[in-house]
Formats: sequence, structure tokens, C-alpha cells
Amino acid sequence: MIRAGKLNQRITFQRSTRVVEDETWGPRTEWQDFASCWAEVTPAQAPEAVKDGAVQSATGFTIRTRYMASITPAHRIQYRGRTLDIVSLIDVDNRRRELEIVAKEHPEAEAEAEANG
Repeated sequence: MIRAGKLNQRITFQRSTRVVEDETWGPRTEWQDFASCWAEVTPAQAPEAVKDGAVQSATGFTIRTRYMASITPAHRIQYRGRTLDIVSLIDVDNRRRELEIVAKEHPEAEAEAEANG
């Protein structure tokens, strides 16, 4: 069981929704806040990927929070101005008390951070 004192970071889960702007451009995806909660957020090495023949690593995080059945890998997380994609969800001890999330920084957000120095 996770201790309440370790849940000291605020995160927000978002879900995607399709919005139809007009007939010319067609539908687009928007992200809306779904739920906010307290969590323990720890930086971790994200899995490496090969893109254009070069190995790239992303900024990864391990996030622990109280169990929420409604959270799926289709959601994403906002944390301190960063957008994180959910890689996996683990129900710790299969008791529906604690959720461990492995997440990596969204590629567009990472590229934007590098461009801004």
C-alpha cells in the first residue's frame, strides 16, 4: 500500500475527443481533462526507439497513485507542464488499491523543449 505522504505531486489525466470543425478540414482530436489526483512521480529511463536510423531515448516516468479503474493507456497525463503518454498500467498486487503507470514524454513536447533550449 502506498503511503499518503508519498503522493505529493498533482497530475491530470486527459482523454481524447473528436471535434468536427467544418466539412473542409474534417474532424480533429482535442484533449480534455478527465481526472486529477495526487501521485508519486519518479523519473525513469524510457524505452529507446530507432528513428531514421538513430537510437533515440525519451524521458520516462514511473507514476504511482491510488487505483482508478477508468484509466486506460488511451489517456495521457499532464504533469508540471509536460505531456506524458501512458506506456503501461499495473494494478499493484491485483488488489485495486494502487496503480503503477509507466509513461514517457510525448514526442512533440520533447522536441519543443529541445528547440527552446
